[in-house]
Amino acid sequence: MKTMTRMGFQDGLLRSFEIGLQSPLIASPTQYSVKCFNESKRAAAHEVISLDNTQQTLRPLFGKGPAQPPAIGDHPDFLHLKGTDETCFCSITTMFMDIESSTRLSLIYPLHDVRRIKNAFIQTAIQIVRCFDGHVHRIMGDAVMAYFGGRMEKPEDGSINGVNCSAVLQFFAEQVVRPRLQEMGYDHDFGIRIGLDHGAENDVLWSSYGFPGMDEVTATSFYVDVAAKLQHAAGRNRSMLGGKLLDTLDFPDELTFTKTVVQSGSETMVPFVQPNHTNSDGKPINYKQRGLHAVDYLLCTPLGQQSSSLLPPGPKPARVVATVFDSARQHSEGEYQAASRILKKEKSLRFQILLPYMPKLPYTIRCSVENHGSEAWGKDPKNGENHFTDYEIRTQSQHENFDHWEHTGYRGLHYLVVEVRTDHGLQYRTRFGVYVE
Repeated sequence: MKTMTRMGFQDGLLRSFEIGLQSPLIASPTQYSVKCFNESKRAAAHEVISLDNTQQTLRPLFGKGPAQPPAIGDHPDFLHLKGTDETCFCSITTMFMDIESSTRLSLIYPLHDVRRIKNAFIQTAIQIVRCFDGHVHRIMGDAVMAYFGGRMEKPEDGSINGVNCSAVLQFFAEQVVRPRLQEMGYDHDFGIRIGLDHGAENDVLWSSYGFPGMDEVTATSFYVDVAAKLQHAAGRNRSMLGGKLLDTLDFPDELTFTKTVVQSGSETMVPFVQPNHTNSDGKPINYKQRGLHAVDYLLCTPLGQQSSSLLPPGPKPARVVATVFDSARQHSEGEYQAASRILKKEKSLRFQILLPYMPKLPYTIRCSVENHGSEAWGKDPKNGENHFTDYEIRTQSQHENFDHWEHTGYRGLHYLVVEVRTDHGLQYRTRFGVYVE
């Protein structure tokens, strides 16, 4: 693919996503009405909402296939266990989401309004879980429990899908659902809390609970249960990640933060899940928890290149396209969407840039690699093998045929940062995330 003077991305898909950000709510395929509780606004707020294009918008951005059909309950990979005493081990990533302070809503609004408010967040969660190949296991009052991964998926990909889902869901809840509810007259500081963690194969036992005909196939694991604890520890419109997931992806510290609480007038850090349980020897397990900087993370995903709503003031994003090749750069293995899935080591990546127009010649392109994780920094403690390459673009041919090559050498989430400068300074800047196993 050549560098283009016009944006090569599907404009209709991008417009659809931007419309989705402005839409009243992310809803189910059916239509329903939302009435304001405020009587003075009730007549004007009889808005009808229909938006089932969430999957059609988000899945292609993250390199997913066709839309997922609706499903809830037993995970399809473990249906063979239903009604039996059989068990099996399989890794899984678990997400819990609940609506903060939802119990109080029934003291503020009529029950029909409470139901509509809760369902706005629950339907949003369901749709976005489906966007990232997740499986909705349960709806529990004001909460949604979902699994990512299974028998046919790499454990790291389940974790990546879970992180992407959590970040997008947090963004949608805060920037779309909550403001629209408030515009409709629901004067309340709405919010959700998300907990996410990963259990490795030997740490997650799948089986059927109950009696035949009255049973449920589910997972037994500390790492499933602790996701609910993490959700409870998250702040309003925040996601909390567990230590096992962080270690599985060697997730960058810069994208997380340590929870703090105010005790006796001073701020105290809470780096571990509370209560701090003890193991069989009576020792505290000190299980790590970290909050997710969701917007910072989304900037290294496809949304950072497509949604102006995410971007801080400054340079515009350029559309960066990556293609995976073998180590010899001979055979293409298909396109790679930013931070969408895990790649094996010793793969070659060809990066190309799609600009909306050709800048005035000459201009420069800087491609900078920012490595994270213990492997890169263990090999190069001073710099993590970070590096950059500058290209001076002097001709239209150079502009149209530009590409930049890198290879996957270290485990973790790494960035390629692309900057385009002209005589007028920095014009474009994009951070492209690459997960390596």
